[in-house]
Amino acid sequence: MSHTLRPWRIYRSSQGTGRVYVLGGSPDDALADVILSPTTSLNYVANAHLIAAAPELLDAATLALDMLLHLPDRIGGIGTGYVKERLEAAILKAEKGDA
Repeated sequence: MSHTLRPWRIYRSSQGTGRVYVLGGSPDDALADVILSPTTSLNYVANAHLIAAAPELLDAATLALDMLLHLPDRIGGIGTGYVKERLEAAILKAEKGDA
């Protein structure tokens, strides 16, 4: 599975509809429609920003995991295994979906 090329950005509706769109490389490339609802409160804008940051977060997680894989399992008394597992799980979720 591959995702839409970045950059992803948000576009807030100027019509007061409570909608924020996450767009891909072109204006016609709508990736998500994040809507204000009674259950989302005002978190819908923060959610849109998080969705738009997803490609960069995936790249950062992949780089961090690659770096950790080349380090010892313990650094100054701190185990790196837990962090590696969390990064691997997040990357797998982003690339393959929920298992």
